[in-house]
This record gives sequence, structure tokens and C-alpha cells, in this order.
Amino acid sequence: ELKYDVALRLAALQMYILTISTKQSQKVSLKYIEKEWGLETFLPPMVLQSMKEKNVKKALSHILKANQNLVPPGKKLSALQAKVHYLKFLSDLRLYGGRVFKAMLVQGEKHSEVTLLVGPRYGISHVINAKTHLVSLLADFSHVNKIEMFSEEENNVRVELNVLDVKPIILLMESTDAMNLACLTAGYYRLLVDSRRSIFNMAHGKRTANNEAGSIIRYSEYKTKHNTHNLEWNYPPKSSCYVRAKKEDAQPSSIRESKQ
Repeated sequence: ELKYDVALRLAALQMYILTISTKQSQKVSLKYIEKEWGLETFLPPMVLQSMKEKNVKKALSHILKANQNLVPPGKKLSALQAKVHYLKFLSDLRLYGGRVFKAMLVQGEKHSEVTLLVGPRYGISHVINAKTHLVSLLADFSHVNKIEMFSEEENNVRVELNVLDVKPIILLMESTDAMNLACLTAGYYRLLVDSRRSIFNMAHGKRTANNEAGSIIRYSEYKTKHNTHNLEWNYPPKSSCYVRAKKEDAQPSSIRESKQ
């Protein structure tokens, strides 16, 4: 859903933040930024491939100058203020802070392929039309009582979201997506509903010799099977926040989130 003008505006703010954070005395100019870091550090490949280079530079130069209008006359835009405006632009994007999953929705004997959007602004929603961003709420985080996962054939997992006062939401998903959806939902529940309660138990349960279909999957089993590792935050030198742009007729996808 990220349009080119928004991608350019975000890139210009990134350029400004990085320049004044590394060299406060340096004038923020596109020529200096391109020489020091390169435009590809700030812009998604699709923008660079779809737009002429001179048009990209012209637009970025204009936005870099216009950034000063974000503060009152006579004031200089600080790095912190630029970061706040960056987040404001991101918050207007429909998928910011959310993630999209492909799944099979099970309703009795009926199996339907669905696209799910999970995020703080939309709870657990069904994406009905990707082009018009039409979604239908399946469950609010406050109504999810418990999350269970059961092994199925091959690499698939059955996810059961127990929702208050209605039938459970049953999904068939690839195991990695299933674990991500369960952890994301449980995390938002603790963040937005009750920080003291966990609706998805990841800490207990031991891996059995044969994980038969229909058995409950615990986090310890997933960790053993997928060889996961706990990593500390790691930012490489000259790093910046990358946001992928996409064409308007493309299917929705999530903004990439940092692994925690």
C-alpha cells in the first residue's frame, strides 16, 4: 500500500535524521547524502527501478527543503522531531504495525482460503478486498480467551482461537506462520488487554518422540524443530529503516518487523 510519494517523504526524513545525527555541522544536501551513503540505502528498489533517477533526486531535494516547514519559522528541525514526523506518516498506513497471513479457514466441513490481517488497529481481521482495503473483524484481542495449536499432516498446523461467546476460529496454516500468528496475537493481548495474563502457553511442554497428528504443539517443540536462536538487537553500521513500496494493484503485505 506504500505509494511512491510516501516512500520518498519517508526517505527524505531518514536522510535528514542520519545526516544531523552523524554530522551536526553538515548541511543536509542530497549531493552529500548520495556520496556518503547512496540513495539505495533509503529507497525501496521498486522506486529506483520505476522512476527516472533525475526525477527521484528532484523530488528528494524538494522534500528535504520542505522538511524545515515542519517546525515554526526560525526553528531548526531536530532529529527527535523528524523521528516523530516519520512515525506520524507511518501511522497513517493501514498495515503499519500489523502483519498479513495466508490461512485456510475451517467452518464445519467448509474450507476457505483467507488472508488475515493481525494488528493493533484491526485485531484479527479477514481481508475481503485487497485493492479497496476492505476488511471484516473476526475477533478483537480482548475477546480471545485462549490459543491452541495442533499438529496436522505434513508441515501444517491447526490453530484454534477460542473467542468469548462464539465458536472457536479454526485455521490451517504452515507451522512457521501459525507460530507467528499465535505469538503476535498473544503479545497484543498482553500489550492492550491484560499484561499479567498469557493466552498462549509457550513455556511448558516437552517434545515427544513421535509428534502424532492432532497432538498439541508447544513452543519447546517448535524451537527444537526449527532450530531457533535468541539474538540481541543488532544494528549494522550506517543502517536505516527500510520500507518496501508496492504497486497499488498488488496484494497486501506487512511492513517488515524486527525480530524480537
